[in-house]
Amino acid sequence: MEGPMSRLLRGVLQSAHMLTMTPAHMRVERSFRDPARAQTARLRAILANNQHSAFGREHGFAAIDGVEAFRARVPVCDYDMLRPWIERVVNGETQVLT
Repeated sequence: MEGPMSRLLRGVLQSAHMLTMTPAHMRVERSFRDPARAQTARLRAILANNQHSAFGREHGFAAIDGVEAFRARVPVCDYDMLRPWIERVVNGETQVLT
């Protein structure tokens, strides 16, 4: 059984630990508490950063608001399906895939 002093010490140590955490570490800690929310936020950031690419425009990245919409709009691709996009990049075109 934990006594009042043990709880107090644990609380002090947890608070001290929190004060030493960097903002990036704090984001990781928060993501552990709600991984689905963290993953959705990361997906939205990736889509927002790539919505103006040719691939992003063709697949409607700007309108995708979550995992289900992503699955509906963006097919699972193998290399052969991506080859035309990759060849555009190889030929010097910018903002094709990213």
